[in-house]
Amino acid sequence: MPISRYIPRLIDSALDSLFNDIKTAFLGPKYGGDKSLIISFNRYLSLPGIYEEGNKEEGGIPDLSTLDYLTDISESYLDSAKENAKARLLAKVNSIIEDSPNLNESDLNQKIEEELGNIFNSMSSKLEQIVSSESQNAKNMGLMNGIVGMNANAGIEDPVVFFVCPPLDNKFCDECRRLHLMPDLTTPRLWYLSELKHDYAKKGDSEPSRERAAPNVSRYISYYAPFLWL
Repeated sequence: MPISRYIPRLIDSALDSLFNDIKTAFLGPKYGGDKSLIISFNRYLSLPGIYEEGNKEEGGIPDLSTLDYLTDISESYLDSAKENAKARLLAKVNSIIEDSPNLNESDLNQKIEEELGNIFNSMSSKLEQIVSSESQNAKNMGLMNGIVGMNANAGIEDPVVFFVCPPLDNKFCDECRRLHLMPDLTTPRLWYLSELKHDYAKKGDSEPSRERAAPNVSRYISYYAPFLWL
């Protein structure tokens, strides 16, 4: 038999509440939705706080339009993850009920709980990837804003930059090493800021991305500043 009407509403309500709390914690209270419970918000651990800290490290002034861009993009990724989770949950519940017509209610509930646990584990992994990637992007955008300002004050329009990254990290693939490090796998590769591409890095790129690296790769932008040594 098909799933009853109340189950989709329960799934919608549960996931809406969960993701509202996630968005409140990561993006700020205004992203939690009108009906969300405003949980404890630590700005230092949030995306806005991470962006502001990146600016602070390089003496930059946070740009509100850039911050809005970062939070809007992150919100769209979280909303997409939520809708995907809803669809998977509904399909799985319906499949279990259809395929197990002779199970008693207790066994059916146990089977549903087991399958939903697998989906939630997968969803948690996806959320962790989104939060990690967008946090790193926010930090780099903040650092970059400060770097541009610092170099502009020294009369340099196109700063020379590099990325601080862990060469022995097993998540740091050969492509990432090629773009970020010299052949000795220790010395950072230098780039003009104008050479860096926008959007996510892809295999075969001739230059690294100024915003988003490959998934799960940790790296932070810095700059070559001989004018500081004069």
